[in-house]
Amino acid sequence: MNDVAVLQDLYSRIGPTVRRGVEGLSDDALTTRLDPGANSIAWLAWHLARGQDLQVAAAVGRGQVWTAAGWDDRFGLPFAADDSGYGHTPDDVAQVRVPAALLLGYVDDVQNESLDVLTDLSDADLDTVVDRAWDPPVTLGARLVSVAVDSLEHAAQIAYVRGVLERGDRT
Repeated sequence: MNDVAVLQDLYSRIGPTVRRGVEGLSDDALTTRLDPGANSIAWLAWHLARGQDLQVAAAVGRGQVWTAAGWDDRFGLPFAADDSGYGHTPDDVAQVRVPAALLLGYVDDVQNESLDVLTDLSDADLDTVVDRAWDPPVTLGARLVSVAVDSLEHAAQIAYVRGVLERGDRT
């Protein structure tokens, strides 16, 4: 298995993991927060997809699915088009109130775009420097691994919150 194939396998696991955490939940369950400062499942799924969309697009010089496919209009959130949720306050988190079908549609589109990006890459492409703001500079391979890890961390948070809600019969 080559490096790109490993990344394809890794990225192909993100969407189904999010789907298991979101599918079948009521709108109320999606926006429930375990405490007033916690993130909701809706916010986590949106943020996960926004972060992946934004960072993968920037790393390879492609447009973001969020704006190119009109997801920003469909979600109707009060945030700037380039907002990914980084640094959001509890009040910002509370504004992400969208149904599961919309969340999963965007997650699916981002996953498809990321996998499409990966099919166009060779192992040699992964050594390309994409960010010189760090020491050492960040390669495409390192950025793609970082994005996948961040996405899977948020997917695990979704699974955890869902589990707590199910144990309390709040789904």
